[in-house]
Amino acid sequence: MSDVTELPMPDNGMFVDNAHGMLVSLGVGRLMLLSDTDGIADQLKKAIGRSGTLTDLSHGFSIVRLAGAQAANLLAHGIALDFDALPPGGA
Repeated sequence: MSDVTELPMPDNGMFVDNAHGMLVSLGVGRLMLLSDTDGIADQLKKAIGRSGTLTDLSHGFSIVRLAGAQAANLLAHGIALDFDALPPGGA
């Protein structure tokens, strides 16, 4: 996977990102890649082969990036998480 995305494997419950997208660890052995790179799902299917499973959910998700001092306040209106308790890179 790293050969295609140029992303290192994140620790459990963490994410890593670069220009290709964001790789999120959802639990042991479960990863989600958020990317708008054309053809990346096909590249990953070829790289993973029969050693894993890839499900392309590109038509079911949108990527929205929030930044700034009020981003956590805005998210807190719809998500019951303590954003101050998340470490940098926490997912």
